[in-house]
Amino acid sequence: VAVILPLVAFGAGEIDILKSRIEQKQEEIKKLEDQARQYQETIKQKQGEAQTLKNRISLYEAEIARLNVEIQLSEFRIEGIILQIYELETNIQNQTKDLGKQKVRLGEIIRSINEFDDTNTLELVLRTDDFSEIFNQAGYMEMLQEEIQEKVRLIKELKKSLEEEKSLQEEQKGKQEVLKSELGANKEMEVKQKQ
Repeated sequence: VAVILPLVAFGAGEIDILKSRIEQKQEEIKKLEDQARQYQETIKQKQGEAQTLKNRISLYEAEIARLNVEIQLSEFRIEGIILQIYELETNIQNQTKDLGKQKVRLGEIIRSINEFDDTNTLELVLRTDDFSEIFNQAGYMEMLQEEIQEKVRLIKELKKSLEEEKSLQEEQKGKQEVLKSELGANKEMEVKQKQ
């Protein structure tokens, strides 16, 4: 059973829904793990009993039931990982948008500073009626330079966070592949047990 979600940017509400679905899958996984343990105990118990034909049939039925539960467990784990991957992709998309906005604002600030730097002092004095306006513009330029430093710091943090999210996403995809191969092996064992 595969969960396919569209690759769109989610808001905070959608992320909460994804987290809720992930928690729900984790609860289902726990229940299935308990069932698998119970079937494993039944198998051990039957193996310990006399080897009559009826017991052997019960043993095979218990083994098939355990494999069915393990298959279902693997499928739920895969679905949970898929949901986590989509949550990570949503976070990556949101961080990428934030990064773009910060870069645009940084460009605007740099253009303002360049315009101020292109104006020579004599031209600035002649254009203004009051010397306090010159000092105000100088203060404004200083504020813009501080804002540039803050934007650069923020961009670096966003890039680092984005790289971490992407790394986590790749790790989750690796886990998904392992679970898929386990699922395939369990399905093969189930088919062999039924024969």
